[in-house]
Amino acid sequence: CRREIASVYPALLSADSMMWGNPDSALLVLEQIPDSRELRGEERALYALLLTQARYKSCVLLENDSLIQIAVDYYDGGRKQERLAQAYFYWGCVYLENKEFPKAISLYLKSLELIPEKDSIFVAMLYTHLGSCYSGQKLRSIARDMYKKGYAFCVGKDSARACYLLNDIGDTFLVEYQLDSALVYYQKALDVAENIGEDYYKSIILSELGILHNEKGEFQKANQY
Repeated sequence: CRREIASVYPALLSADSMMWGNPDSALLVLEQIPDSRELRGEERALYALLLTQARYKSCVLLENDSLIQIAVDYYDGGRKQERLAQAYFYWGCVYLENKEFPKAISLYLKSLELIPEKDSIFVAMLYTHLGSCYSGQKLRSIARDMYKKGYAFCVGKDSARACYLLNDIGDTFLVEYQLDSALVYYQKALDVAENIGEDYYKSIILSELGILHNEKGEFQKANQY
């Protein structure tokens, strides 16, 4: 039994290594681990964290927090601070998906306290999700501040995320009918999307620009976008 449990760790590391580029493949690796309920200690905690992460990144609905709490309980004992920060983050994602925004915010802020700023992409991701929580509560100004902080951490490091955050900032201005400010950020986002050849992001931004020009009564431009 000990030999069988020990052999699980390489599979966990393999799933972890492919998480950012191929989360669906990571999910497949994790789901194929035999007798996962028999895991104990660090392996059980890491499995719970990675499975939650892989499901979230693969757009599988996180229905409850029972799985991620296994990771939180283990890492909260002073073990591996960065793993604890990740566990708090994905625990927050469970609440975000269920639109329990105050609970999600509390957990994201705990994660933010633990993660070092050198991990700029993860910090940017935290601010992005905080922005989504505040936006979900119609606190547009606070959401905009979160998106701007996230953008500052990922600019020059993650162009796709920077593009999405610029679009999010534009959205906060659009819903407040600050159309000129929204136009500035949508145009910046469009420039980034065109530079990196991201047609998916480009289509989203063009749609938002169409809405904006429709609101301004510029119907011909709206149709073009």
